[in-house]
Amino acid sequence: MKYKIYYQENKTIKSLILESNNLVNVNKHTKYPQNVILVQEDIKYDFSFFYNDDEKLEMFYEIKTMLDSDLEFEYIIDILLKSDFNAKNMKILQTIKQSIKNGTNIYEDLGVFKNYIGSGLVFFKIANENSNLKECMQALYLTLKKQRNIKNSIKNLLTYPIILLVSILFTIYVLFVYVIPKFENIYLQFGENLPFSTKILLDVKYLLSNYYLGFIFIFIIVLMMSKLLYKQYKYHIDRILLNNIPIFSKLYKNILFYKLFLSLSLQINSKESFYNALLNSVEMINNDYLKSKLQYVLKDIKNGKSIYKSFKKTNTFDMFAIRLLHTAQLSNKLEEILKSIVNIYDSNIKTNIKKFKNYFEPLLIFVLSSIVLWLVLAIMSPIWDLGSVIK
Repeated sequence: MKYKIYYQENKTIKSLILESNNLVNVNKHTKYPQNVILVQEDIKYDFSFFYNDDEKLEMFYEIKTMLDSDLEFEYIIDILLKSDFNAKNMKILQTIKQSIKNGTNIYEDLGVFKNYIGSGLVFFKIANENSNLKECMQALYLTLKKQRNIKNSIKNLLTYPIILLVSILFTIYVLFVYVIPKFENIYLQFGENLPFSTKILLDVKYLLSNYYLGFIFIFIIVLMMSKLLYKQYKYHIDRILLNNIPIFSKLYKNILFYKLFLSLSLQINSKESFYNALLNSVEMINNDYLKSKLQYVLKDIKNGKSIYKSFKKTNTFDMFAIRLLHTAQLSNKLEEILKSIVNIYDSNIKTNIKKFKNYFEPLLIFVLSSIVLWLVLAIMSPIWDLGSVIK
């Protein structure tokens, strides 16, 4: 995997790309610079989005279930290779089989599937270190299941607005292509007396009819520029997304924190140390601003500061999480406290989704209704006034 390293040299921020098996080992590279500011994976686009999450979840559920029945891991992989999973799942199974055969590290060999497997990939690493494959596959399955539930919640949230938006776009297309041309001869009879709303409608139709290729080109340019700007200023944009957008930022933050503490909880339950669990979790965060804060937490913990003070110092995490981490440190019940934090964030996500839905859907309906009202008035007003024009 490739990682982009941002570092300071002669009071200038520079960057370079290094190859490493994982984020943990990237600092062992011979070209690793001094004064590093941020390390992030140089992610290349793949087509993981188009694969069905249910198939991935089903495969790891079968692995977990067979392990619970005390079957040998290699035998389990041989059984699953005879199944009819999708191409990506079959490649994962083949890679695992080859790793077992060659005696290599499964976690490192599966690194090419990181975008597909997601944050659960780290449990192969923990299983290799602690020889607790059964517990780690249970944790991997739970991670994938929780992530799928969040994704489905977001899909359910967006389904209704998307249907409304597509419907109104289709309606506008039909009006512009089939309806308005039928009335244009009538509109011409009004001359300068044409209602203002109808004039705007005709101007919009003229622009879309004659310059639609230009609009498509501008749209593509805007998308490309947005992608470039996001890549160039990802840290600052991620900070805005996390903190400064009403309603959305709260939901986004709760989802990120939920994934973080879920990962920590499952790793701690799999007998990983807190420092290593947090180090592994940093790799899973795709928000550069939060990732940089967590790197400061890692540095403080490594230097001997308490977990509670290290998290509090970032001024990023919710106070209830900070207080619970303090309680965990005092009571030595980190595993139980982390589960409580995960449950609270899970509840917060459901509340935020409901609130977002309560605000967003009425606003969208209002906007779309206003567009429909304008179209109706623009089309029908001249017809209603046609009698006065004839007289």
